[in-house]
Amino acid sequence: MYSNSLFNYAIPYRVHSEIEPHPHYYRNAVYPQSGYFPTVYPQQLYAYPPFPYYDYRYTYGPLSNDEYRNDMVKASHQHVEEILASWSGKPLEGAREMISKYGLPDEATPSMLIWYNNGPWTKTVVFRETVPHNFPKPHPDFLEQTIKYEVPVQKFDDIGAFDGSVYIDRTKGTVSAKCHMEPMNILSLNLMNDIVTGKRSVEQARKFYADTVVKFNQGIPTPYTEKLLFPLPEKTGDPDVALVRADS
Repeated sequence: MYSNSLFNYAIPYRVHSEIEPHPHYYRNAVYPQSGYFPTVYPQQLYAYPPFPYYDYRYTYGPLSNDEYRNDMVKASHQHVEEILASWSGKPLEGAREMISKYGLPDEATPSMLIWYNNGPWTKTVVFRETVPHNFPKPHPDFLEQTIKYEVPVQKFDDIGAFDGSVYIDRTKGTVSAKCHMEPMNILSLNLMNDIVTGKRSVEQARKFYADTVVKFNQGIPTPYTEKLLFPLPEKTGDPDVALVRADS
């Protein structure tokens, strides 16, 4: 498990997992500027000796997600290229496009590239795996982009009926769109907002989506694919109401 490499003692480690980052990262760690992190499993985080490269001038403790993301060194160009060498087709094209627009991802694994707080998005993920989607025409879904937005509960069914690739996270207060290109995610979320605000019905939104895709493919510009046409809130989220006491 051990080696003489600096990387075995430097933190934070990138955990071999496709879930959220493991919570036990520490403040003010002096880690390699190359952006390379060794792959370790969560149970190994407790097996390493004291970290000689930790800066003890500051107190330490678990990093919050925001602190972790703000302090994190981006994935190195070499590491990303090694990952993309095994990708192909539309996901590879999409990954190259996102890198060209937003720079190197904040996280990179063999199955996905992740950016945080890029452009209007709180999170952008390019997946290697695609999901077939036939609306409004057959295409693969692999590019997921998320915004802060609170959808009223009574509108959940309408959003689901509008587009199965628009996902609502009520607790966190986010909405994600997943498609094969960024303009289509922007279109989906603009129409989601139209449905929530009552500007369009589900049927009207679906027809507008299809008509806009035809125009987009013909090179005809439309504001609905260029930018989000509504303001994004700073704080969102609905933790719901407790029905059971915390100490029960």
